[in-house]
Amino acid sequence: MENSDIPDVKMTSIPLDCSPTDTRRSQPANSGAKSKNFPLDGCDISQVSDETLTTLFDTAPALHSYEGTRIVRVSHTLVLKGGIGARPSEANILNLIAECDGSETIRVPKVYRVLNIEPDEIYGYKCIILMDFIDGVSVEQCWGDLKQTERINVVSQVASMITTLRSIPLSQEQQDQPGPVGCEGCVAHGYWFTDIGAGPFRSKEHMETWFNRRLDITKKFHQAPNDIPLFHFDKLVLTHMDIAPRNLIFGSDRNVWLIDWGDAGIYPDGFEIASLKARRFESPEYTDMLLEILSNMIPEHEELLQQLRSIAFALTTGQWLGRERLDFGQI
Repeated sequence: MENSDIPDVKMTSIPLDCSPTDTRRSQPANSGAKSKNFPLDGCDISQVSDETLTTLFDTAPALHSYEGTRIVRVSHTLVLKGGIGARPSEANILNLIAECDGSETIRVPKVYRVLNIEPDEIYGYKCIILMDFIDGVSVEQCWGDLKQTERINVVSQVASMITTLRSIPLSQEQQDQPGPVGCEGCVAHGYWFTDIGAGPFRSKEHMETWFNRRLDITKKFHQAPNDIPLFHFDKLVLTHMDIAPRNLIFGSDRNVWLIDWGDAGIYPDGFEIASLKARRFESPEYTDMLLEILSNMIPEHEELLQQLRSIAFALTTGQWLGRERLDFGQI
């Protein structure tokens, strides 16, 4: 997210219901980029209505747009994220992290408001989230320019984030509802689910059943060895599910920020490590360095990784084969 990529914008046609403030909130990882004009610069965000934010979401300069999800910049310090990939659960997990003791280790955008929550046929719900703009450059972009000591610093910070995230205590109510955080109608998305997601899950056992049915259909089509054991999840933890260099922002102060929590939620311990290993081909050097550090900090969950890899057929090519009967346990 380099400022040089962001166009100048004039919003004179939109009436802004905000009050200018002389106190500019300090932005994390601020790189002191070129001055740009954004519609809410100098405004007290608490005085800006939902209606104005909704209008700005459609008109402000876009930082990112992909498969129905859009992120726009509304000030030097704030962005709006919305579309089918933005759900209340993302705001919920960010708020949960902000409230825990590990908030200094897990550097994430602060959420200021969630608006326009409405049902969505595929994702369960969608919304618009007002949150911090994290200034800096993605680790994906700068990795090749980093010295070895800087790379070690980056992966060490990420390893600390992962270990702290999985250690955040969950209430019994949260453990009884795995998947997206605090959103009963939101379906689970991510690398280990089908394109249209899964759930909502009513319990850890319900999630186990979903995975075991995928294992069953994979075996029935001779796409997995018959001796692969059934899934059994011992522990549920907070999980990001996509800690890739593209989702890490390296600030001028050398701190690393973790963004894009759209697939995050409460999942079995080991899903984070399994996701890293399965996506190693995207960033092999980064992944190998990170896994080496994590190998001395948390379990490697090799058996879980083999189980998850074994159901690839049911998550991709075979996801529609007898889907209704599969979901209801009839095959």
